Amino acid sequence: EAVDLARQALRLDPTGDPRSLRSLADQLARTGRLDDEARSWYCLAVALPDEDPEGLAAARRATELDAGYFAAWYQLAERLHERGDTSAAVRAVAAGAAARPGDHYVQRTAASKLRRFARPAEAEQYADRAVDLAPLDASMWVERVRVLGAAGRWDEAFAAAGTAAELAAAYPGETESDVAEWLRWLGLDLAEAGRHAEAVAVTTDAVEIYRRLAARDPDRFEPDLAAVSESLDERSAALDRVARPGLLARLVALLRNA
Repeated sequence: EAVDLARQALRLDPTGDPRSLRSLADQLARTGRLDDEARSWYCLAVALPDEDPEGLAAARRATELDAGYFAAWYQLAERLHERGDTSAAVRAVAAGAAARPGDHYVQRTAASKLRRFARPAEAEQYADRAVDLAPLDASMWVERVRVLGAAGRWDEAFAAAGTAAELAAAYPGETESDVAEWLRWLGLDLAEAGRHAEAVAVTTDAVEIYRRLAARDPDRFEPDLAAVSESLDERSAALDRVARPGLLARLVALLRNA
């Protein structure tokens, strides 16, 4: 509710006067229209534009009021990173993850943020923790794939992608489309890294998932199926171009030795 109201205020006042928005947060807290004051400040931070310094102050205030408010810590981390203070952003992510150590979604979010902050070593710790907490949730494995890919550890990323695809098939649900999307992007990353065989394999997995999704909801997923099928054709052709010279060289060697 606070986010909606704050955004309305921003539309009415394009300059985003922080005084009026801060007054809104205080009013929401006083009238009990949100759980507590910390949540009001957090919602204000979310609603303010990225470049507005009041957003950083609002996020920091939310964490001061409730040190266990993991979402506020993550919002603070984003604001700090935007201002180039990556070390402080990493500490804020750690504080957010520590607030909910047994929540796999919170740990996955920590991994995602640190990966985007170009801190793959720290991100891997949280990605591993998320998988340990929810080993049958394909989306946890997808984040692990993304972290390993960001670190250029393609063999491990490829293995984790296989696990994610198997889980998506065994436990179909709302994460299925997320798994397909990120297998598709991993295929692109692998192809750009020259790992054409692995790129074909993970893109094939993505095609299979999109095929299942399109069978259930054709209007929504047939365009994705068509796009990823085209990507598979392109990656298969790239693999063929790479593999053919090697096959020819082996054939020549065999003929010479005959």
